[in-house]
Amino acid sequence: MRSEDHIFNRPADGWQPRKLFPLGDSVLLEWEAQGEGDPILASRLTNCDNKRGFCSLSQVPTLLKECQAAAPALFIFHASRCGSSVLAGYFETDPMNRVFFEPRAARRYFLRGDIAHTRDNTWALIKSFGLGGSPQQRRLIIKFNSLLTPYAHLVREAFPEVPIVFVYRHPLEILVSLHQRPSGFLLPRTRLFIARYLDMGEAEANTAPIGELAARLLQRLLTCVVNADANTVSHLINHSEFPSAPIDLEKQLFPDAERRDETAEELLGRHFGSNKPFRSDSPRKQGSADTSLRDYFRRFELDRLYEELEETRKRQASS
Repeated sequence: MRSEDHIFNRPADGWQPRKLFPLGDSVLLEWEAQGEGDPILASRLTNCDNKRGFCSLSQVPTLLKECQAAAPALFIFHASRCGSSVLAGYFETDPMNRVFFEPRAARRYFLRGDIAHTRDNTWALIKSFGLGGSPQQRRLIIKFNSLLTPYAHLVREAFPEVPIVFVYRHPLEILVSLHQRPSGFLLPRTRLFIARYLDMGEAEANTAPIGELAARLLQRLLTCVVNADANTVSHLINHSEFPSAPIDLEKQLFPDAERRDETAEELLGRHFGSNKPFRSDSPRKQGSADTSLRDYFRRFELDRLYEELEETRKRQASS
């Protein structure tokens, strides 16, 4: 069982963006109430019935002036099955943080292709996630879906000062995880989508083994990070750095966080509802990789991409 499976993600308090709809020259943002939220925000939404409401992305700057909002503080991108949920879950234990786990509206915005990815639109959508929370929530942290990694540069353009983290692990371990428990976008019912995402022919994608599709996906995600501008990703985190990575990053980014007397293992264990400390499953995963997965690992140059990420991570650590 993956460590992420132990996390019981709760919806952010109050109102949160759920869906996007292109409407002529505008983009309509649908809000959904998960609990008690900012009453001022609710009063500004159109067709608001205490459960959902609407506004346009162009209205978000006005809402930000009128309502309390958590400020963007950290964006998390990842290679899938690498500990990004553990990282986001750790930050969620701080009541000052408003944390979103792979929000649907962000995936809809970047992947559907019918909404212009302008800087203003990207800025407004991401800032909207800071609205609707509790007064205590001052920092906005978003963990994006792994498929959105190629769009990290657009997030960086809209938020040049906000730290962006990319979490990864040895690609062979990710291949094993995706092969054993495929993500929804690798299953037969979504092959048309993954064919377009990976620039494959539909027939080729329909007949490709899951291991090959997972390797192609990893190749695209890792290549985007390796080839990105040096300023796009400010922090690289390898799964091998857990369990200390979350608390080390928190000390660096949020020195005012009030939990210095606890260790990372104690916090992670408590958050997972267990007294057991965090333990890496890397040896088991690498040992269970069959010949076909090892062939895909080499064929799609995942070994080279991993080495380049490691070199960059080490340079970041020493600078």
